[in-house]
Amino acid sequence: MRESAADAGDDRRVWVMKHFSGGVLLQYDSWDDWTADRVASVHELARPFFGTGHVVYRAAVYYHHAGTDQVVRSDHRTITRRH
Repeated sequence: MRESAADAGDDRRVWVMKHFSGGVLLQYDSWDDWTADRVASVHELARPFFGTGHVVYRAAVYYHHAGTDQVVRSDHRTITRRH
């Protein structure tokens, strides 16, 4: 995923939630880093995700909270980082 806000400017980061379910958001600094699998940061989500309909918009990731009918908003600037 990339930042989808129209005013995102030159934000080149790529965000990935691997698999169909889980609790990790990967950050790559560019498409080139993504294709070379050079992960910049690994973020632990507060709640697990399920499905494939995620979006990054205005510095937050929106996703389906697994096992519920809820959509979760997590600010990716404040999500716990592994490294």
